Amino acid sequence: MTQHSHDLRVPLAVADKLEAVRARAWKVRLATALVGGLVVLLAAMSLAMAIDRWATLYSPTWRSLLTFSALAATGLTLAAWIVAAWRYVNRVARVAADVDLSVPTLEERWSTIAELSTQEKNRDVHPAMFRQVAEEADKYSAHVDPLAVVRLNG
Repeated sequence: MTQHSHDLRVPLAVADKLEAVRARAWKVRLATALVGGLVVLLAAMSLAMAIDRWATLYSPTWRSLLTFSALAATGLTLAAWIVAAWRYVNRVARVAADVDLSVPTLEERWSTIAELSTQEKNRDVHPAMFRQVAEEADKYSAHVDPLAVVRLNG
């Protein structure tokens, strides 16, 4: 039995827009991680200073321990937030779904072609159907604005 592997690719205009949305989402999520890390740093350092004031710690070892624990909490928070942002942005199907949500006229065409272009899904799809959906998605690529898809108020 012969197995045919179809070469189902996302149209170039759609791929370019998805990459622009992905880059914008990465920048916004990275900035959010930095702000979140700063908030954790300020809260942890405030707590460390409050403990130092209330307990009147004279030992430099304890003061250093409080400072390093605040820095460690900040580093762990920042690392976790960056990893979560990286995992979210690297899922093309998720980015395409965000585009579909922000532009209702797409009617989930972008998420469909993003999912169907993956190697494990493309054997279940007829190439003519994929081409039709890809052409329809390509028509709407001019209506997709990365600034409108990834907003700063989230």
